[in-house]
Amino acid sequence: MTGNYDAPDEERAFASSVLETHSYDHNMQLFKIEIAMDYLFPEWSVKIMIYEKVADEDIRPSSGYMP
Repeated sequence: MTGNYDAPDEERAFASSVLETHSYDHNMQLFKIEIAMDYLFPEWSVKIMIYEKVADEDIRPSSGYMP
């Protein structure tokens, strides 16, 4: 799994990193793990979310039509 690390910072009070696979299996390419941290004085709250995410362009492909 790879992704950009969003370093936690008490000044910002929030950090979120999304990790994804680089698999040849199409179903695994949709698999994401998100690690979100909220700073609630005096400690960090950590949430781990696991989900499938279809790319936005695959949900609403551009057809050139503008209403």
